[in-house]
Amino acid sequence: VNGSNPARRQPRRNDIGPLHRIVGTFRNLLAGFRRNDPYSVEPRPLVFSECPAAISWSAKSASAQVLIWYLLKENLLDEAVVYHHWIHSYRQGELYKSKLFRQSLARLRNNESKHGSLIRVMRFPVNRLVSSYRHALLFGYADRPMTEVLGREIRSDEGFSIALFLEFLKQIDITTCDIHYRAQINLIDALEFKHLVVINPDRDQLFARLNEVEEELGMSVTDFAAVDTFDQVASVHHTRPSHDPPAGDLYNRAFRTEEIRERIPGRQLRDLPPVQRAAQAIYARDYAYLANHGAL
Repeated sequence: VNGSNPARRQPRRNDIGPLHRIVGTFRNLLAGFRRNDPYSVEPRPLVFSECPAAISWSAKSASAQVLIWYLLKENLLDEAVVYHHWIHSYRQGELYKSKLFRQSLARLRNNESKHGSLIRVMRFPVNRLVSSYRHALLFGYADRPMTEVLGREIRSDEGFSIALFLEFLKQIDITTCDIHYRAQINLIDALEFKHLVVINPDRDQLFARLNEVEEELGMSVTDFAAVDTFDQVASVHHTRPSHDPPAGDLYNRAFRTEEIRERIPGRQLRDLPPVQRAAQAIYARDYAYLANHGAL
């Protein structure tokens, strides 16, 4: 009486199963779309609002300086600096969900092949590899995946060698791993844009090349020396090269976090033959892209 039948008050599991399956299928389709959408997969391109242009970037490839420049051109730098001391926090937390960015993205999707420009920033892979190694030691974000892949406990505070880091990289999918050591080639790089500019910060003067891009795209030309944020980020995030590297076997030396916090023998590690060979094998597509576009 009065709706007292428990079977009527509470739906049975098999009554709601189909709905759950539909929702689950939709979520899987959406996730699949995002994994294959050049504008949704990380690292997501930075899209300009005043012209049909985007930046394809990679972590550990002057990404902070490139992002600062982009935010400056979009008149968002002051807001980003107030938002958080680390500039990428604003990109992750505010930029992508903003109405202006979403509108700019929609316009670029419709015009990329006819009118769009792509600014591609990509480093020498071996230089970036050494930088990624240092970063993994400093912040420990590779400890868990390295432990799982190598079958032994890895702790950055106790140190690990670049040889061990390379052994890890050789065994993973370099196209889907953490963006700090993922291959630099992005999905958007396969799209056909009317105009392509490839900048290699290890070979080119980054700020001078960005000034050239500004002139080509009809933007105001930036006086980089007048923008303090570039130096502030560099002083915190970048390390000085060591001119007095430790003696011995650098390839198998387990550098500790504190040991490389201020200085790292980056040039010496980069020039080691096994590091050179491994970088060319692991990041073969990155090397090929740079070579094909005259930036190697």
